[in-house]
This record gives sequence, C-alpha cells and structure tokens, in this order.
Amino acid sequence: KGTHLGSFIPVNPFLASKLPAPATSAADETARLAQFQAAYEQEATGSLRLDPRFSQVNLITDAANSNFNSLQLGLRKSLSQGLLLQVSYTWSKSIDNASTAYPTQDYLGDGVPQNATNLHLSRGLSDFDITHRFLLTGLYQLPFGKGMTGPVARYLIQGWQLGAVLVYQSGVPMNIFSGPKPSINKLSINDVNLDGNTTGGVAVDNTLANCNTNGTGLSLPSQFTSSYTYSQPLLGNNGTCGRNIARQPGLLNLNSSLTKSFTLFEKGPLNSGPWNLQLRAEYYNTLNNPSFYVSSVNNVYVSNPATFGVLTPLTQRKAEM
Repeated sequence: KGTHLGSFIPVNPFLASKLPAPATSAADETARLAQFQAAYEQEATGSLRLDPRFSQVNLITDAANSNFNSLQLGLRKSLSQGLLLQVSYTWSKSIDNASTAYPTQDYLGDGVPQNATNLHLSRGLSDFDITHRFLLTGLYQLPFGKGMTGPVARYLIQGWQLGAVLVYQSGVPMNIFSGPKPSINKLSINDVNLDGNTTGGVAVDNTLANCNTNGTGLSLPSQFTSSYTYSQPLLGNNGTCGRNIARQPGLLNLNSSLTKSFTLFEKGPLNSGPWNLQLRAEYYNTLNNPSFYVSSVNNVYVSNPATFGVLTPLTQRKAEM
C-alpha cells in the first residue's frame, strides 16, 4: 500500500454558478451552443474561475494513494541431464487514484483528474498495471558427442547449447477521452466538461468518454480488452467512464540462442587458463510475432472515429542471427 503519493490537481476551476447549466440532451446542447462557446473562450482568463486573478493553477501535492496485490509462482529445475529451466508467473493488480504527479510523463494523458475536487473518483487501475505476466527461461546442453575424444569431437560435435526466453504479459490500461466537440463558426470546444482544466497533460482535455452497455457509440478493435462502447458526453458534463477503463493489447515474445563452447588451451602464459571460446547465434523475436500499441492520445478520442483504436506496430527486431 502506498500513501501520500504525488498527484497533479488543478485548484482554480470554473465556478458552476458562472457557467451555463450542463446540457441535458443533444437538442438542448445545440440550442445553447453559443453560450457554451462563450464560456469556453474565457479559458485563458480568470473571469469565470474561483480566483479571477489567475487562469488555470495546478498543485503538485501528496494526495494520492495506491494498493498492490499479487500472486507469484515460480518453478526452477536445476541443471541436470543438460537441462536448466525456470518458470515464473505473476497475477497482480495495482490500483491508485494518480499514477504520476507530472502528467506529461504519461503519453496517453492520464495525469489530470476529471473531477479535481474528488480524487477518489479517479481511483482505478494504475497506468502500469499488468494483470498477467509469464516468463520462461531455459538452457539445454545438446547431448552430442558424449564420451568422444579428439579434436573433431571437441571443436565440432561437443559443447552445443540451446537457450530460450519466452515472455507473455497483458497490455497496460488506458483512458478513453471525449475529445473536442464541434461548435459554431467551425470552432471547437476542447473543454467538454467546462471545468477550466485543459492544460498540464498530453490530452487536450481531461473529460472522459461515456461508457455505454447498450451497444451505441464506437467500439475498440478486438485486440483491446474492453467491455463498453464509447460516446461523447454532452457539453458541461463529465464522462461516465472510469479511469483506465480499457486495456491495450498484450505482448508475446520469444528470444532464442544457439551457442558453441570449447576449450582452446588448458593452460596459457603465466599459468593462466583454461582459455575458452564461445560462439553465439542469437535470434531476437524468434517467432517474428508483431506487437502493437496505441502511439498517440489522438487514437483514444471518441471525437476522432476515423483513428479511434488505431494501433501502431511496436518497433522491434525481426528474426535475426
């Protein structure tokens, strides 16, 4: 458990008494669009804020807390009959209400809470939570040339070894954001919930999307873990989605190696030795398995249906020797 952890909290929001009432329907939103646009245009000033002398004011404080639980299993087979094997598995869950006090460190813009007056509402999966992680490492000494002597056996047949490292892990959580709303005169309103807090993070706004269970709205591709479809909230309203409600694709990777070891000399100059030589051939991403991730916060904006959920291949080496 972690307490008094760093968090980023805007402390000079717009006052609800100075704002248009939140929209109650799409028709109501359209009818009062000019009012919402006028309020949004005061973003850079203090006229609608708690303290009108300033625009957005951000506080870095120790208000966050976290909780981590895990089940960890391990199996190890010591070297015998040429085989060394180690397997580990972790099933874990990390929960917090802020994973960083510096929002720009999060490339998907999670660092600014949607409701700055109640950080408990931001309680959810940590940005770095990984539910499942499986790791297998192994070495196998090939049993060629046992009992054989002579230079042919020593330099060509004996001393071969296979190695492998296999990793599988779940994807990390991510937010789904509303994204800007179109307004009058081809303008847009970035601050959908009109709380005055749009700077600090990577995302243009801290307003989350609405999570729908009735199938309306946008869906994420099958590679993601997601139980909802998503839509934009009406102006002046917070999104109904919780923090880090969806999860990116996981990772599967196998690296392998083939080595040949042999002794050059039992003794060398100045009584040194033995002198050994090892030749290695290493195959990174042996399965040539592609991995994908969300490369930009723009791909988690409901306002961008054309790029919503678009994945980018993870930069990695193909099968190589």
